[in-house]
Amino acid sequence: MIRNIENMYSQQIEDLRRQNENLLNQNESLKLYYEQQLGKESFKMQKLNNMFEDNVKHSWVADSERKKWVCKQPFTRIDINMGGLVSTCCPNYLKHDYFIGNAYTGTFNEIWNSDIAKRLRYSVLCGNFEYCNETYCNALRNPLKFKIMIPRDENISEFTNINAKKWEDCSLKTTPTHIHLACDVSCNLHCSSCRNHVMVNTDEENDKTALMLENFVRPALRNCTKLSSLGSGEFFISKPLLQFYQTLSKQEFPLLKLDIMTNGTLFTPRAMGKLFNLKGMVDRIQVSIDAADKETYEKLRRGGKWEVLCSNMEFISRLKVSGEIERLFMSFVVQKENFRQMQEYVTLAKKWNANVVTFRRLNNKRTYSSDDYFHNDVFNKVNPHYNEAVNILSGIYKNEKNIVISDNCIKPDLSCEE
Repeated sequence: MIRNIENMYSQQIEDLRRQNENLLNQNESLKLYYEQQLGKESFKMQKLNNMFEDNVKHSWVADSERKKWVCKQPFTRIDINMGGLVSTCCPNYLKHDYFIGNAYTGTFNEIWNSDIAKRLRYSVLCGNFEYCNETYCNALRNPLKFKIMIPRDENISEFTNINAKKWEDCSLKTTPTHIHLACDVSCNLHCSSCRNHVMVNTDEENDKTALMLENFVRPALRNCTKLSSLGSGEFFISKPLLQFYQTLSKQEFPLLKLDIMTNGTLFTPRAMGKLFNLKGMVDRIQVSIDAADKETYEKLRRGGKWEVLCSNMEFISRLKVSGEIERLFMSFVVQKENFRQMQEYVTLAKKWNANVVTFRRLNNKRTYSSDDYFHNDVFNKVNPHYNEAVNILSGIYKNEKNIVISDNCIKPDLSCEE
């Protein structure tokens, strides 16, 4: 009896072993198949990139209007985005993910003067802007209204070689004057317009980011006049950024001014006390709030408490009045739940001594279904609330004289390069 049971289990074990071997063989076959497919797709992508480059290089004859302008961004700015991907401005303003390198794997000099970066600069110098996304870049559509667009007949030799004859000539000896850090997704809120759940980087990701900030960013700060962060997450939640900022000083970087983006919920006297070394360096605080009352705020800014926010905004207001920060901007993502509060929001901004209020059109960051996004995007011209929303915002422009209003809903966004 016992031997029969032993034989039965032995047979079952042998059957399981064979099944496991078969699964392993299948996995190896699948792995090989997908590696081959990935190789084919990579090859196709490289061929397409080569064809695109060849087409661009042979068609750099821009229309006469664009040839009047040069954009400073590729010559003066880098953005470090999630995953270490480096761009020369907001990635949305560039075509087909035109990143110039990765800060986690490359050195600053390799990336700043990479072939991709030089091709981008050359396209701008030629007035073609081939790699730029006109759909999102308001500066490209309205160059007269943006400081980053320089008339070609002005002296632009201070940041570029105006006489470059080919893209290979577009290396720079200068370093960026503006570095933007959007490399940490960690946040204590999960706003409906941004994400569906709270996101916090792992310790491993934090260590990787901290190493990148020290080895890649710090050497690039020697001639930098502006360091901004974040937009991808909350500044006062990001462990590597807070640690990095605690090492900065006016003595080491006398030219550097700081631009901090925050949701305001953790902007307390205690938090700022830990950044005492930044005194005299903070130029602008940008606070995103999206509401003008408790009910709407706590519905849209999930995880936030209205009373806490208001207390912190009073503190920020005092910093602004005392001159410890030079400018205060407040932003508001317009959606169905809050568009009728735009005027009240401006009133709050004036109460808190803000310089600028920016109204931003809702963008679907994969947090809405197509139908939900349509119903919430009140500045979609076919949305049933479109006319009402336009009238409210137009009235604000007409009536508000003591505070700067900007938006990307009905007018070009004039605040992106203040």
